[in-house]
Amino acid sequence: MFEEGRNIVKGLKGKRIAISASRNTEEISMLIKKQGGVPIVRSLQGTVFLAETNVGLDLKKLIQKGTDWAIFTTGIGAQTLLEIAEKQGMKETFINMIQQS
Repeated sequence: MFEEGRNIVKGLKGKRIAISASRNTEEISMLIKKQGGVPIVRSLQGTVFLAETNVGLDLKKLIQKGTDWAIFTTGIGAQTLLEIAEKQGMKETFINMIQQS
């Protein structure tokens, strides 16, 4: 957060932040909300069964809309997203989107 005149501007204001974790999603969501962001929980790791079709649809939407930031907290999660993107014929587009974020 930083002050702009008398108004406090929050660092994530208006940003949609995807959370791919399985644990502590409520706490992470609260931190994002406190900074003005909108948390979107899409658990992809740990003991959660991978719903590849659903993840593929979300991945396609993400590629179409783009993102300001892409943060991957696990190698296996990033690798899984790349594999799904490759199966759906959009790996290069996904990589380009990440590079531009």
